[in-house]
Amino acid sequence: MPFVTRSFRLFFILSTLLLIAGNCRSESFSSQAVHASTAFLNDRAKELADSLGASYFKVGVEAPPKRIKLPLCPGTPEIKLMTPLAPGRQSLKVICRERDNQSLLLHANISLFLPVLISTDHIRGGSKVTESNSSWQLHDISHLKQGYFREISQLKSLHAVKTIKPNQVMTPEMFLPDQASGP
Repeated sequence: MPFVTRSFRLFFILSTLLLIAGNCRSESFSSQAVHASTAFLNDRAKELADSLGASYFKVGVEAPPKRIKLPLCPGTPEIKLMTPLAPGRQSLKVICRERDNQSLLLHANISLFLPVLISTDHIRGGSKVTESNSSWQLHDISHLKQGYFREISQLKSLHAVKTIKPNQVMTPEMFLPDQASGP
């Protein structure tokens, strides 16, 4: 029995040391690139959110595949935005100049949350949007590919093409301009 106890203690000590050694290993370029890209995009997304009057924003950077093993960059990695800055999917190139320009292409997502107009009641085809049949609700505009409205005044000269169900985000394709009355 003392042999089992001694073996268990030895196993426990070795397991603990291996766990500590695994957690203390140096950071990889992949994780360094994700951290640097997140900070870079947070700054840009804040500017974008402020310019659009967004209530809040979120930035998420996808980690590269684990099979990519690159050494840590001794300096600060350079980050280039490969897509126009906008809500939605972004591509970034992270470059380490000190390591023969080693680079990674990362993908990220910027979510901006804005109050947009939604229908609160049925709006029949040919009808107008009013304050009594609409309201504002926060939505991530990166998912609103068909557009959105932020003010009822944007709809003053438009009427619904067909019936709009309650709790739908109002999009430009749901409306047509009013017909001007003849002379």
